[in-house]
Amino acid sequence: MEITEIDLTLVAGRRPKLLELTLKSFSEHVFPGFVIHQVFANIDPYMGTTKDGETCRDMILHYFPDAELSMPATPGFGLAVKNLWSKISSPVALHLEDDWLAIAKVDPEKVFELLDCRTKMVTMFHQNNMKHWRSRTQKFKTRSKRIRYTPFRMRFPWFTLSPCFVEREFANQYSELMNPDLDPESQASMNYGPYNKELFRYCKRFKNAYLRLEKSAGLIMVVDIGRAYRAEHGNTKHEAATTWTEGKALNQEIPKEGMRQNRPVDE
Repeated sequence: MEITEIDLTLVAGRRPKLLELTLKSFSEHVFPGFVIHQVFANIDPYMGTTKDGETCRDMILHYFPDAELSMPATPGFGLAVKNLWSKISSPVALHLEDDWLAIAKVDPEKVFELLDCRTKMVTMFHQNNMKHWRSRTQKFKTRSKRIRYTPFRMRFPWFTLSPCFVEREFANQYSELMNPDLDPESQASMNYGPYNKELFRYCKRFKNAYLRLEKSAGLIMVVDIGRAYRAEHGNTKHEAATTWTEGKALNQEIPKEGMRQNRPVDE
């Protein structure tokens, strides 16, 4: 797959400390390998203050002066992803959220080699993947669900919103079929609450490949720094829908636990 440039989609809350770490690490390890054509970013009024949101806006514009920014009055994770993915026009886009730390350099050729007529997404490997990683030779991200009234399980592809490269036509159609009131990732599976049957039928025809380091190098390319941050501030994510329960004010430092790579948890 010959690619000359990519788009970048970025979903953020009002969490400037996390966003700063994310943009700095990806600017060091990931962005330099690509020609970024367009940047589409959404800053939801989730956590933080109005001033924090403005700080995030200015930070994004510092890195990408021509970025197209959206700052809605009410938070809506599903709607944010739906809108951003509908705008993708380059052959491939890098999708990014504001709570990930890049720790390894990305080789663009490896990304583009993995994308083909069946593989529509390439996910950067992280510690949370370990729970569903069946073997060291597993190439694709999948989940399974027990078939009703039988002892058998059905395995299906799992598409993610952790840092990933997504093919344009797939992203555009995913956006078209999305229900903005449901979690944008979970609704394409059968594992969490109400799911989007039409989106699931569309996605199950394709694959999501892992992009990872060699075993000797530790496999992991990105680290989730959002879970510990949310827990520190008393926030709970509700998987079936795009809603959050907020807790304490954001006046604390990012906990060191957010940097750990040895805590396998579900995505």
